[in-house]
Amino acid sequence: MDERRIVVVGAGPAGAALAYLLARRGIAVTLLERHTDFAREFRGEALMPSGVDAFVQMGLGAQ
Repeated sequence: MDERRIVVVGAGPAGAALAYLLARRGIAVTLLERHTDFAREFRGEALMPSGVDAFVQMGLGAQ
């Protein structure tokens, strides 16, 4: 069993993707986000084609 524990700060597209990939490898991950709701200005709401490809490679593409 892997004893590493990781904290990812920020649940935007990059932080959430990193936490997901680490968890899939069996690594204990805590994902922290300071905002408790989505009533804020978004960043990263659009993905370039390479970003879409990354999500597809993670198994998160359109079915």
